[in-house]
Amino acid sequence: MVLPHGLGLLLITLLGGSVTVTSASSSPGPPRSGDPTHQRPQFNVAARDVETWEESNARLLGRSLLDRRDATPCLADGTCADGSCCNTKGTCGYGPENCGKGNCTSNCDATAMCGKYSEGGAVKCGMNLCCGWSGWCGTTETFCINADPKWNDLPCQEGFGSCEIKQQARTCGVGSGSTNGRTIGYYQGSNTRDRLCNHIAPRDIVSTGYTHLYFAFASMDPSTFAVTPADPQDVALYTEFTALKSRGLQTWIAVGGYDFSDADKATHGTWSKMTSTASNRAAFISSLKTFMTTYGFQGVDIDWEYPVAKERGGSPEDTANLVLLVKEMRASFGSAFGISMALAPDYWYMRHFDAKSMESSLDFFGFMAYDLHGFWDADVKTLGSVVRGQADIREIANNTVPLWFAEIDPTKINFGVALYGRGYTLKDKTCNTMNCQFSGPSEPGVCTNSDGVMSLVEIQQLIKDKGLTPKYNADAMMKELTWDDQWIGYDDADTIKAKKAWADNQCFGGTMAWSIDFNSGNGEYGTPPPPPFVSFCLRPILLT
Repeated sequence: MVLPHGLGLLLITLLGGSVTVTSASSSPGPPRSGDPTHQRPQFNVAARDVETWEESNARLLGRSLLDRRDATPCLADGTCADGSCCNTKGTCGYGPENCGKGNCTSNCDATAMCGKYSEGGAVKCGMNLCCGWSGWCGTTETFCINADPKWNDLPCQEGFGSCEIKQQARTCGVGSGSTNGRTIGYYQGSNTRDRLCNHIAPRDIVSTGYTHLYFAFASMDPSTFAVTPADPQDVALYTEFTALKSRGLQTWIAVGGYDFSDADKATHGTWSKMTSTASNRAAFISSLKTFMTTYGFQGVDIDWEYPVAKERGGSPEDTANLVLLVKEMRASFGSAFGISMALAPDYWYMRHFDAKSMESSLDFFGFMAYDLHGFWDADVKTLGSVVRGQADIREIANNTVPLWFAEIDPTKINFGVALYGRGYTLKDKTCNTMNCQFSGPSEPGVCTNSDGVMSLVEIQQLIKDKGLTPKYNADAMMKELTWDDQWIGYDDADTIKAKKAWADNQCFGGTMAWSIDFNSGNGEYGTPPPPPFVSFCLRPILLT
C-alpha cells in the first residue's frame, strides 16, 4: 500500500470522538468503483476500540494530571503516526520546535493540516471545521475552544475556520420517515461481463420502491472531455436500462467512479483538467447533454473521487472549479436534467468539496456511508489487523458532523447503505468477532470472486447452504457472520431498517444503495437466489 506523504497521509481528524485515518490505496469497489476489487482509502477508528487521537492529545496536553505541555510521542521507529515531524525530544508536532533545523529527526518537511504551520501558512479547514492549536481540523472543544482548558493558552486558530462547536440545526425524530423522500439504487453494468455468475441485466432489476436508478459508470475522454461509455458493451445496456423509467422512477447516468482516477489510468487527472477552464467545462457539459438525450437518461450523478487529492490526479484549484462546473451545468440544464453528487464519508476527502456553494445547484448529495474498513487496515499504523465493521453506525455518526458544520440541508442528502459485506480470515478462529485479529481478507464469493467482499445474495446463499446463524450487533447496526476461520460484516433488512430510523432522526432526505445488482433479479446463480431485498425496496417496509 502506498501512502501519500510517505507514511504520512495518516490523517488524524478528530470528529466527535473518532479518529479518521486515510491513505491512498485503492478500495474494493462499492460504492464508486465498477466492482468490489479496488480498495478504497478511508479508515476510521471508533472511540470504543482504542483511545482516540483526540483523547490522547487532550490527555497529553493538560486535560489530566499530566503536564499540559507534554506532546504525542514519536513511534519506536522514530516516525509520527499522524505524519507530523518528530523532534529530538521524541515528540510529534509542527512548527519550528518540531520541524525546524536542529530539532527535527524525521519527516521534517511536513506541514500542518491547517493554520499557521500549514502549507504557506494559509490553509483553512474545509467545510468550516475548527483549526485547533495543534494544526489539525476538528469539531470538538479541543479544536473549537481550547486544547488546554486549564491554562487556556492553546486556543483555536482564528481565521482558519470556525471557532465554535456547531450542532445539527434540527432533528426529525427516529422513524419519522424523512428518508422515504428518495430511494436510489446504483447499478453496475460491468456485472454482466465481469462476474463468474449471477449476472444481472437491466431487465432483471427489481425496481419496486425505487425513485431513481443510477447506471454506474460512464467515462470521459481525457483529451476532449466528451462523455463516453466506460466499456463498449455498456451501450447495449443503456436503452434497456432507461426503458425502466416510469412516472415514479427516473434513470440517471453516474460519471466517473473511484477507478476512473486511479494512477494507472489515462483518466487519472481528467476531472481536474476538465474543470480547469471554462471551455473545457463547456465541452463536457455539451457532450453530457447529448449523451443523456441519446440514451434517455434523465439526470447525472457526478462521481469525482476526489478533488484536490494529488494521488487522485487533483490540484488545489479543484474545489473552486468544481463549484463552477456545477453552477454551469445547472445553468445549461435548467430543469431538463437532474444533478447529484457523491460525497466521501471521510473528512480527508470531503473537506475539498465546497458542498455549501454547490447545494443550490444540485438536486441532492449522496453520502457514502460504507467502506470504512477492510483488510487494507493491516497496513495502517494506527489501525492494524483488527476486525472492524465497514459500516458501523457509530463511526458513520461521527463522520456526518462536518456536514452540519458546513450547514448543509440534511434533506438534500441521501444516506448510503451497502448491499454487500466485507470480511476477513481470522488469525485465531476461536476469536471471531469485532476487535479480534485477522490474517488477511475473507475468501471470495463464488460469483463476485473478490477477496474480502461478498454480495448480499452470496451471503444469504452461504447462510442457507451452511446453516449459519448471523449475530446482530445492535451497537454497530450491522450483522456478523462467522464460519471456520472466516468473518464477514454486512447489512440486511434488520440493520438497514435500524440505520434508516437513525437517518430519519438526522433528517436525511433519502437513501441510496450500492448496488442493486448485488441483490436484485433472478440472476444466474445456479440455484434460485433469495428473494429480492424487499425490506429495502418496498415502500410499505420503508415506512416502518
